[in-house]
Amino acid sequence: MSLWTYVKRLSLAVLLFVLYELSLLGYSLPKTWEQNKFYLAIIAITVLVTIALFFLFRYCYRKQLDYDNDWNFNQKPHWSSKRIGLSILGFVAIMALQIILSIFLTHGQSSNNQELLQKIANKATILFFIYTAFLAPIFEEFIFRGLFFNVFFTKENKLNFWLGIFFNGFLFGFLHDPSLSKSSVVYITMGMILALVYLKTKDLRYSIIVHILNNCVAVLGMLSLIGK
Repeated sequence: MSLWTYVKRLSLAVLLFVLYELSLLGYSLPKTWEQNKFYLAIIAITVLVTIALFFLFRYCYRKQLDYDNDWNFNQKPHWSSKRIGLSILGFVAIMALQIILSIFLTHGQSSNNQELLQKIANKATILFFIYTAFLAPIFEEFIFRGLFFNVFFTKENKLNFWLGIFFNGFLFGFLHDPSLSKSSVVYITMGMILALVYLKTKDLRYSIIVHILNNCVAVLGMLSLIGK
């Protein structure tokens, strides 16, 4: 990959990440906005922007693979029982590690975390939960797994495999928790597992599925706190 191609891909990844963050604004509006006369218009625009962003992300990801795809990502057939099994193992690993890490890293903070989640759950609209459970994982996998490995560690070898997983997890954790607190370890390990699933299956669909399952569990937990 030439230096110019690298700069273009990195700049595009940053731009798409910014657009993704901006798209969150419409979904993050509190319930009090439901009484606003412009609320439906804002939601309609937000949904249209989300659809447009999805096709933009998918186009950019596939276009880059058409140009350079040493890992052989996104090859047909897309579905196989082996890769589904790897995805299930990835999800189980994430759940297990999150439970273990939360016990050791958030000791004494669980009540504070629950209070914060309760406040968010009580103020959020249904669109926030839909976005968190289904849409955010799709966009984040395009950015953190798809575009990441189209920019960095583009050649398939063992060194790039393990270095890619490590740095991908660290980036995922840092952007979810820039303070790099103890909680960021949970995001870092989750990012590493999602990167492992992507590199092993060579198909973004599987890391998206694992990410969606993880977020659905989190959303169900938040929904259980509503009204408490």
